Amino acid sequence: MKMSHLTPRNLVAFSGLVVIIMVAWSVQSHLLLSCDSIWHLLVAKRIVAGGTYTKDFFQVNPPLAPLLHIPPIYLADLLSINTALALRMYVFGLALVSFIVSYLLIRPIFLKKHVFLAYWFLVALALVLFLLPHHDFGDREHLLLIFTLPYFFAIVYRLQGNALGFWPEIGIGFFAAIGFAMKPHYLIAWLLVEAYILFYTRNLRSWWRPDVIIMMAMFVVYLIVVFTYFPDYIHTVLPILIRFYYVGHQNSWREVLLVNSMLFFYVAVLFYMSQYQQNPYKLLSTVLLLVALGFMSAYLLQKINWYYHALPFFSMTFLMTVLLLGLFIRKHKNNILLVILVTGLLLGIPGTYMLTIYSTVSNMNDHDALIDFLHTHANHQSVSYIGALPDILPAVFYANSIYGSRFLDFFWMPGVVKTSPPSFQKQRSRQEIHTELSLINLVSEDIETRKPKLIFVDINEYKRFYSSMTFDYLPYLLKSPRFQAAWKPYHYLATVETQPLLSAQKRKVVGALYLVHDLKQIIPQTIDGNTVILVGDRMNRTAYFVHDHTFFKIKSALLHKQVRLSEQESLRFVTQDNKVVRIENNQRAINKILSRALYFPNYVYQVYQREDRA
Repeated sequence: MKMSHLTPRNLVAFSGLVVIIMVAWSVQSHLLLSCDSIWHLLVAKRIVAGGTYTKDFFQVNPPLAPLLHIPPIYLADLLSINTALALRMYVFGLALVSFIVSYLLIRPIFLKKHVFLAYWFLVALALVLFLLPHHDFGDREHLLLIFTLPYFFAIVYRLQGNALGFWPEIGIGFFAAIGFAMKPHYLIAWLLVEAYILFYTRNLRSWWRPDVIIMMAMFVVYLIVVFTYFPDYIHTVLPILIRFYYVGHQNSWREVLLVNSMLFFYVAVLFYMSQYQQNPYKLLSTVLLLVALGFMSAYLLQKINWYYHALPFFSMTFLMTVLLLGLFIRKHKNNILLVILVTGLLLGIPGTYMLTIYSTVSNMNDHDALIDFLHTHANHQSVSYIGALPDILPAVFYANSIYGSRFLDFFWMPGVVKTSPPSFQKQRSRQEIHTELSLINLVSEDIETRKPKLIFVDINEYKRFYSSMTFDYLPYLLKSPRFQAAWKPYHYLATVETQPLLSAQKRKVVGALYLVHDLKQIIPQTIDGNTVILVGDRMNRTAYFVHDHTFFKIKSALLHKQVRLSEQESLRFVTQDNKVVRIENNQRAINKILSRALYFPNYVYQVYQREDRA
């Protein structure tokens, strides 16, 4: 049934859509593009120039994501604008198309008496498409939602007895196939929904539809393209990815199953079950739940709890929750206390997340130091990176430097380190050793041929993905004779790291300080409050941390950090039962030590500069 025209009340909701899009554009203009988006643009440029996997770029994802980033490159040239603006215009345009098509499909799904609920559901949809992605705007998972949402709404539209027509089905199927083909994991959601159609219609021919046929045809064409034009991805990248990538990046099941997005899903499923009997939109809510379940399965298969991996199922869960909550509020509108309690329970997690990510709108401050450094030392010159977390790439992009490597990062290295610790070197297969040496040779070849002026090396004490394991890149790479030869022209230039927002003197530091010769002297159960334990003698100490009567750990290892005291600091403190006694004259000195111990920079890079001899 078609909805009536906009009433003043519905106009409020419709205005909300416009506000959301305007706010989203404003937010994105204050954000740097993500590493993945920049990398896909870079790979897209290399593909346009005739580049291929392994030779010109070596990335873990199938080629569809960078292929989808080719249009912004031409758009930037056509309009004479920068690539970042072109990419945002492109993604906003796709999201707007997805929203308009979804709106046309959603409109007949809602009953006339629920027109206001329909508009608020559309507001939720706008939040999903334009605001929830935040820093991951335009990444694979965001594009997945953009391309597939109209397809899911079309399913509900048809199951309610509406006819779409041949060409709209072809268009929606074409659009959806692009999203599902981004990663094979995403096909789980498609299969679940199609299985539900079979169950609901009791008709095996329900799969014989124009949208399904065009989707399957596109999957076949895409596979042919990959095997024909990007065979190295299948024969070289994929085996390395399977062997090293996931084992190096995966989290524990506890870390995967107890993140906020999963907790939100658990609560939403219980609410769905409790409201099912009185739900006039069983089809819509069930399809949304199945899609969320399918996308959640893809998240669990990868077993990596990055937010953008959870974004698809988090978004679908959010849409289902808004629908059910709207019905609940309508039914219990006279019981204000119950409505507030249920709303707080259901929307507390997504609301907290939104407040958290939008409390700091800009991510530019983290890269300002790197951008300034690159402007000074490598303006329009080649730069490379050695590490597993490519935070440097946005700085390279916005400093107008040139990224001079086929690798975004050393994605295989955490897996190599975790599966091949020094005590197990003899157990490694010849194939593993050959693969590792081949990758190091490719790194060396990039340095030899591309001759980057600067190379940034991650020397952070606690490197992400390595848990508590100590690993240094250069000593490892320099075991290779070819890398040694490629590295000869490079000399240390500087160390660049994130700086604290406040100086040590201005930061408010709360906690106690203990000085001991041996960590065994400390019984954490007897220590109240947050405490820093400095272990050792004289000036070089190791800091450990006690919180809630236990040592703070990463995985199963104690978190620790090297702290160097000045000679005066090492001699001046009076202790009682190993605890430094605070008096008026030493407060500032204690706080400075605590501040140094508690400061863990986001990145620490040693920068090496190429100095070729004439």
